[in-house]
Amino acid sequence: MIGNDIVDLNEASRSRYWNNQRFLSKVFTTSERDIILDSSTRLHTTWALWSMKESAYKAHLRKYKKPFFAPLKIACDFDPEGTGKILIDDAVYAANTIVREDFIYTVAVTDLSREYTGKIQKVVDTSYTNLHNKSYQDVINIGSVQFHEHVNTIEIKKDEYGIPRIFTDNKEQPLIFSITHHGKYYAYVILK
Repeated sequence: MIGNDIVDLNEASRSRYWNNQRFLSKVFTTSERDIILDSSTRLHTTWALWSMKESAYKAHLRKYKKPFFAPLKIACDFDPEGTGKILIDDAVYAANTIVREDFIYTVAVTDLSREYTGKIQKVVDTSYTNLHNKSYQDVINIGSVQFHEHVNTIEIKKDEYGIPRIFTDNKEQPLIFSITHHGKYYAYVILK
C-alpha cells in the first residue's frame, strides 16, 4: 500500500498551531516532540513529522479500512536525511520525505520492493476545486494510457473511507494511488 502528503511551508508557517505546546502534545509522541525541540529548523521538522504521519495513515487506511483519529498512535522514527520508519499498531511503513524551501513531501509504503512514480506540482490557482481537479486529471491521464481507454471513460470515486479509486466504465481498476494537496501544491503517487 502507499500514501502521500504534501505541506506548503508558506501556508503552514502562518498557522498558529505548529509551535504551540498543546498542539504538539496532542499530535506528536514524546520522542517526536524531543526531535522537534532539538531541531534548529523546528518548522521543517514539525511538518516533516506531520507529513510522515499523514502519508502512513493513508496507506494504513487503504490496507486495513479502519479509520481513526489518533495521531499519537502513529509513531515516527525520523531521519533528517529524508528516510524514516512509521509504526501504526504492528504495521510498519517506510517513508521517504523530501524537504525543500517551500514544501515538504512524504511517500509512505508498506513494501520497499514495490516501485512507485509520481509528481509534485505548484499551481497559481490554489482553490480546493482547482487542486482537486488537477490532481485527479493527472491520475486519469495516466490511467488512460495504462488501461488503453479514453479519458472520458475514466473517473475517480472515493469509497466509504474516503479512499480514491479509479474506474473505467464503472469497473474498478487495479491502480493503487494516493493524492494530496495543500496551499500551492498538489502531488500524486502511483504504485507500479
